[in-house]
Parts: sequence; structure tokens; C-alpha cells
Amino acid sequence: MGYLIESNAEPKPNYRPIEIIILDRLNLMPEVAKIKWNKKLPIEDLERERTLIRNLIEDVPKQHQSHMKKTIRAQIRASKLIQKELFELWSSEGYEYFEKTRNLENDLRPKITSLTNELIATSLYHCKSDHSSLPELRKLMVHPFQIAYEGIICITEEK
Repeated sequence: MGYLIESNAEPKPNYRPIEIIILDRLNLMPEVAKIKWNKKLPIEDLERERTLIRNLIEDVPKQHQSHMKKTIRAQIRASKLIQKELFELWSSEGYEYFEKTRNLENDLRPKITSLTNELIATSLYHCKSDHSSLPELRKLMVHPFQIAYEGIICITEEK
């Protein structure tokens, strides 16, 4: 992990902005949707989602696990919304099969999991507590990104 060192300051981990991590993750969803479309797989797999969430939070400190579950669920909701909208579009336009797709198990899911882990680490370390700019930001967001962003919980120390 890289560190930024400011003068007279403690070293801080070099985390990417949460918005970039969310966008990177959501940008993989059209590829996931193509694979599911081709294989006639359902968009939603609740058992897999429960297992995924359980595995992703097992190393998260107990006091933050419920917050991280909410964060991950929001990412999953946003991802499913993108896939659903693409399925509706492809159905209405008569798409049958996509010739070139990536590998779901060996390529996309590991990337998605890595980005989700990065999101968890970033959220645990540093989360914006000032949401005063959020209304302006929302005007620029598409709905799935809004869902994903709203799932980020700011973790503050108990007073």
C-alpha cells in the first residue's frame, strides 16, 4: 500500500476516492450482464449474495460489520439495476447472443471482489462526513451510482 507523507503529519494510506472505486466496479456490470444474458442466468442470486457478503465482511472489525453489509448490499443493488436495465434494452431490441464476452468466474468476479474489498478498506479508513455537496453531486449521477454511493456509511469513533 502506498503512503502519502505531508509535512509534520503522520503517514496516511493512499486510498483512491470512493466515487472512482464505485464507478470502476459498476463499469464491469455490462460485461457481467452480457454473460448472464448469453447463458440465460438470472440477474439475482440471493444465496450467492449472502455468501459473498458473509465472506467479504469476515475480516471487518465487529463494530463495523453492519455498516459494511449495508455498503455491500447497496453495491449489489446498483449492479443488479444496471443488469436489469440492460436486459430490458436487449430484450426490446431483439438481441440474442453476444459473441465476445469475458470470463465471469476467472476474470470479472475476482475484479469485482477486489474492488469491493478496496471499497470496504477505503470506507473503514476514510469516509466523507461532510455531505453538503451531495445534492449537487446527485444531479450528475445515474441512478445505479446513486444507490451505490448512498450505501457508503461514514464510520466515526464512538464518543
